Amino acid sequence: MPSISFRSLALFAGLVLAAPTAASALPYRLDSVGVVDGVIYTCVDRTIGFIRVINPKNKCFPNETLMSWRQDGTGTPGLQGPAGPAGAPGPAGPAGPQGPAGAVGAPGPAGAPGPAGAPGLMGLPGATGATGPQGPAGPAGARGPMGPDGLQGPAGLDGLPGVPGPAGAQGPAGEKGVAGPQGPAGPAGPAGAVGPAGPAGPQGLAGPAGPQGPAGADGAVGPAGATGAQGAAGAAGPQGPAGQQGPAGPPGPAGMPSMQSAVNLTTWNSNSDNTWHAVPGLSVQVSLLNASQVDVAWNLSVPLNGHIVTQLVIDDAIVPGTQMIVGNTSYATSTGAYHATLPAGTHTVVLKYRTPFAFTFDPTTDWQAARLQVVSFDQ
Repeated sequence: MPSISFRSLALFAGLVLAAPTAASALPYRLDSVGVVDGVIYTCVDRTIGFIRVINPKNKCFPNETLMSWRQDGTGTPGLQGPAGPAGAPGPAGPAGPQGPAGAVGAPGPAGAPGPAGAPGLMGLPGATGATGPQGPAGPAGARGPMGPDGLQGPAGLDGLPGVPGPAGAQGPAGEKGVAGPQGPAGPAGPAGAVGPAGPAGPQGLAGPAGPQGPAGADGAVGPAGATGAQGAAGAAGPQGPAGQQGPAGPPGPAGMPSMQSAVNLTTWNSNSDNTWHAVPGLSVQVSLLNASQVDVAWNLSVPLNGHIVTQLVIDDAIVPGTQMIVGNTSYATSTGAYHATLPAGTHTVVLKYRTPFAFTFDPTTDWQAARLQVVSFDQ
């Protein structure tokens, strides 16, 4: 942690303590925002030592440390700081004045050498020297090694399918396939038997001349006979090869999904017996003509001083994997999504909760909400 000079901190504390009489000279406005019950709250930047006054309801930034003190300077004394370094020895005291010379006595006999005298008394300590100036701050330490990467977070839920786009324009018709070759003509059918001569009909148009028959015996000229019946048609020739495939027609229009929503707009109180209850107003019925895919999404935001558990229920059956808990918080939000394929028929989708804590849901606030939506793709 970078050091903050005591001199800078003391200067700032002095300015803050003098705030009631010198507020106009400060670059801060010190009022009830930063002073509560006579206590001043600040955040100290651990990098550059910058100090700012805050409202105690707010929090410091990650790079700051919370610091507070009383405005009148009173309060519980802080911990004893470490002992300062020993001061330098004082200068030696001046020598005492020379005493007067005594009278010269008669020389006595030389005595035996006496024992060594005791050391003289220690001189009085010199006055304590003035404290030296604060030394310059040491250089910043080297940056520590980077920590290991955090664990991979869980994958997010799949988003709802997008609405199908409009049908594309009709493509141009392909070229006509080549006609197959003409099959061979079938053989001629046998000639029909000559029918009996009928009564003479009206004079028809002259037909083509027939081939010359053999000369018959001269007999009486009889009436002209009727035309014989048409012979049977010959067998059909073999099928010619199929022509080339024509272009595919344009796709038909895509079916649009349908959505049912339930939003609770009324106040309700929780059941605190810690058993499962349907969230009031969050129940949706879906009718499907065919087996279809459905997407379910929900959101529940409530005031809570504890925990709450939620789960999704379809046709009175718990949907595995939709249980969710939010706990140890003043405000709780449960939100999620679920995708499934349901059979044809009518289905009921419900969001349920349980909690041992009492709370009141109030939709008139700007953050509480209760919503359940079901999107079906019935084709």
